Amino acid sequence: MTKNTIIAGSILALSAGLIGCGTTPAANNANANKPANTNSAANTNAAAANTATAPATDGQVIKLDDAGIMMTVPKGFKFSKDGEDTIVKTEDEGVDIRFTVPTDGDYDKAVDKAAQEIDDYLNDVKVEKTGIKTTIDGMEAVGMSGTAKNEGESLVWNLTIIKAPKKPVLVNIYAEEASLEKHGAAVKSFIDSVKKQ
Repeated sequence: MTKNTIIAGSILALSAGLIGCGTTPAANNANANKPANTNSAANTNAAAANTATAPATDGQVIKLDDAGIMMTVPKGFKFSKDGEDTIVKTEDEGVDIRFTVPTDGDYDKAVDKAAQEIDDYLNDVKVEKTGIKTTIDGMEAVGMSGTAKNEGESLVWNLTIIKAPKKPVLVNIYAEEASLEKHGAAVKSFIDSVKKQ
């Protein structure tokens, strides 16, 4: 078993408790800032997420009204809007969590095209787990995870599609290994905070 496989397993464990095993970790670089789903739109009215990389105060709530969900950003994490995405990052920007709401609101289509999303912005993508089903605050969710490279940096990633009350939400987490180890508990706490509005 390789080190990347072990780390991908830890992302799966985090995600299972977090986002039902479907988020996508990422490094801080130009490709990481590329939206995961270029045909989707996150809520432009997401309250606190409209600020440019503002550090969160303890317990700050972000709402994705288009999807009908909300979450609480841990103290010290950064959050912003990047085009269609609502982005939450660890303070060292080594873990990147992106929420995207597809404009068409088609959950099955979002699930079918999920793997393509990863290939669009990461290199050397390896899918290690797929079809991982879970629930998040009573919402059906399905995910996949694996490893990849971004500008030569080794990453672990996880993508989860949540069947939210109004529209589905793609949750992409991609992470540098060291940052994930350092911030794993806070990331899990953040994902555990995802709730229906």
